[in-house]
Amino acid sequence: MRYIVRHHSGTLWFQIRVPVALTPRFGPIIRQCLGTCDLSEARSLALQLAGDWLSRFSAARQGIELPQVAQASTADDPAACSRAQEYKSVYIGAPAAASTANPPIVVAQTQNAAPALPKARADDFAKLFAAWKRANPDRASSTVIEVKRVLHLFERFVRKHPSDVQRADIAAWRDRLIASNQARASVAKKIGFISTILQVGYDAGHLTQNVARGLKIPKAHVEPLVRRPFTADELTRLFSSHVYSKKERPRAGGGAATAWLPVLALATGCRLEELAQLRIEDVIYDQDHGWYFRVLTRAEGRHGGCRPRFTRCK
Repeated sequence: MRYIVRHHSGTLWFQIRVPVALTPRFGPIIRQCLGTCDLSEARSLALQLAGDWLSRFSAARQGIELPQVAQASTADDPAACSRAQEYKSVYIGAPAAASTANPPIVVAQTQNAAPALPKARADDFAKLFAAWKRANPDRASSTVIEVKRVLHLFERFVRKHPSDVQRADIAAWRDRLIASNQARASVAKKIGFISTILQVGYDAGHLTQNVARGLKIPKAHVEPLVRRPFTADELTRLFSSHVYSKKERPRAGGGAATAWLPVLALATGCRLEELAQLRIEDVIYDQDHGWYFRVLTRAEGRHGGCRPRFTRCK
């Protein structure tokens, strides 16, 4: 199992799987914030913690009670220590029993022993938002403002504590956004913001799950495009225009392409995207079959988007 995992905010965490026989005591996984985004720094901290926890597991099997597991040392790096302390206060919420004159850098968290947030406070979404913001102070201000606005709209809709929000609430808000004719991409982005904020609470152990994670945004129903052939009257009007009757070649229409594209399209049935990317060297004469032109693929530097083929010029 990997000892280092990266939180969605960019901060690195230590984690180790607990032996099955010890899960009733410690929980299935031990997770600790390393308080850094630097991988080389996190490796040394994680190796310290891994050794400490493996020793603790071994002693627990023998019925020996060890003192509090040693914490990864950052004493030589005051900045790292400050970051870890700040992150602990934001995400971990260590119980009072863990407070000492020299508080540890991180406090072990298990997936089944996390303290719940009090449900009486009305500003818990705001606290999760503040935790998300503090985890990465370098976020673009525009992103912070947008997430805050979306979170405020969601709070007004759901009117619940984060731990009381259910997946049905997220789906109902999604449907409300879609019903207001918002673009599906915009709806997906807003649901993603809510999922990010709830993930903060889940990673801290305050929420049992992220109910917004993986919620699907249904695709919009698009009427199939029905193509019809030109009528004889439409073709007559097209080929009797000034482009053909007076040989006009408007620059906005592509110059000579204004005349050649409709003729080639009528003669071959190719798409305009295929015809517009033709070059002189694509027109080939064959003694047995006459004149042909070839349509090349995007991989060959063209933008027709179809397989190479030869089309006979009638």
